[in-house]
Parts: sequence; structure tokens; C-alpha cells
Amino acid sequence: MIQKIVDTLYRNPRSNWNLWQRFGGYFEYQKMLSAQKDMAIAAAKLFVFNENNFLKELDVCFLTGKKFWYQTLFCAYSLQKVIPNPIHFTFYDDGTLDQVANIKGQIPNSTVIYTSEIESRLSSYLPLEKYPYLHHKRIVYKHIRKLTDVYVGTRGWRLMLDSDMLFTHTPTEIVDWLSNPTMPIYMQEEESAYGFPKDYMEGLSNSTIPDCINVGCLGLNDRLIDWDKLEYWAKNLEETFGTCYYLEQALSAMIIGNNDSLRLDRDRYVVYPKASLIYDNANLFHYVDLSKAEYFRNAWKKIV
Repeated sequence: MIQKIVDTLYRNPRSNWNLWQRFGGYFEYQKMLSAQKDMAIAAAKLFVFNENNFLKELDVCFLTGKKFWYQTLFCAYSLQKVIPNPIHFTFYDDGTLDQVANIKGQIPNSTVIYTSEIESRLSSYLPLEKYPYLHHKRIVYKHIRKLTDVYVGTRGWRLMLDSDMLFTHTPTEIVDWLSNPTMPIYMQEEESAYGFPKDYMEGLSNSTIPDCINVGCLGLNDRLIDWDKLEYWAKNLEETFGTCYYLEQALSAMIIGNNDSLRLDRDRYVVYPKASLIYDNANLFHYVDLSKAEYFRNAWKKIV
């Protein structure tokens, strides 16, 4: 009871205040939330499709659900808009996608992998008794499902996109990769954000880990993932250093390790774009952290 009172009167208001200040104050934050609602309303009118024009069909994946579906729609719409090839979209259910009513209506060329199918694959290929830590993280940390739910029980290369991204020009490097993937592909940040000491990660994985990997756009092959190692790495990192928001990005960097990879130019595939950025200079923008304000208030409007 006392804890609840403390949270209500002190911790929650203080947390809200800090959040508002990061986005320029209470009123600026409310403007951003209003713009977010406008984006969700606009997304309900989007239709994502490209008639078969004899170009090779390309495959792209998202982990998504009810909360993020409008962002997924905008990312998919913006990508198909700048690519002449027809795209087949595969959506992996985060546990809430079955609450989205009109998936096929808005994206006809798509497949949904619902939770029931995912859990059946996990039971067969990643049994709970052998991989308890990965199963635990799936429940408390949905980001790791971009690895477990997508690559368990599948074969071949997959390109996973985060929903909070927008394409503005043809991403030639991504199109070429999708046409003939032979190595991992990833975006780059200005600074490494792995959440754990990089030298410790390298010792654990016995590899040299590239700097600045961002997994907003990430292409991997299931044969690169050793699930026994992933179970051990995740458990070891968090037992040694504590839980971390960036665990999935750290594990992805460890998987990539010494493998030859395609690193997307950070000036044309931009993580954390600034509001003053000239949109003609880049192909893809990943709106993380404070750049969400630009994303909700302006960026999506340029797409439609």
C-alpha cells in the first residue's frame, strides 16, 4: 500500500516530468501525441500493393502487433512506393497481431505468422527445457523475438525491418541484397549501443564485433545462429551486467561477429535523424528516441 502511494505521488509524476522535458515540455509532448494519433488515422487509409511487373518479387519481414501496426503500414507503404519490384511482406505476430482487423485488405501480398505457429516451431526446435533463458526473455523482452520467432525452424536469409522507419528514395543496396543475399546486412549508428562492454562480448563470442551496428534493418541467415551459444550469451551477459534494453542488438552483433557483412552507409541510411535533416540526401530514416517527435509531427506526412 505504501509503495503504491509513493509511486502515485512521487515516482510516476517525476518520471512523467522527466519524459516531458526530454521532448521540450508538457505542451510539446502533447502536440507530439496528437500528431501520433493523426498518423494512426492516416495509416488506416493506406493500401500497399504493386502489380506483378515481371521484376523479381522481394521478401521483407516485420515483427509487429496492434500497438505498432500503423507504423508498420507506413514503413511498408514507403518501401513499396520507392521500389519497382513487388514486395511480399511477412508479419510475425508479437502476440497482439490477431487483433488487427484488415491486414490482407491493406497489404494483399502478405503472410501472417501468428503466435500459434510460432510457438509450435519453438516447441519443436527451441524446447523450453533446453533453452529456458531465451523462453524467459521472449516473455519479458519482446525485442528478442526478432531472433527467436523469425529464425527458429526456418531456412535461408531474412531481412527484418523495424516499424518506426520510413523510406524516401530507392534503397539500391537493400534491393540488390534482397535479390541475391550472401552475407549479413545492417544499418550503422553514430556510436555503438550494445548495453554491454564490447571487449567482454568479443571474449564471450570469440570474435571481433563491428562497431555501431543498428538492427532497425537487419538481414541474417538461420545457419549463422547457434542457439546453444545464444542461450549462453544472453544468460551470461545479463547475469554479469544486469538486464539491458539493447540485449537483442548486442546478440545480433555477436552473431555477425567476424562474418563478412554489408554495412549500409550511415549518411544514406540514417539512425536518429535530426529535424533539420534534408530528406533528399538519404534513402531510409530510423526514428529512435527523441527523433520520434519529428517522425510523428512531420516525417510521415512527407510520405503521403
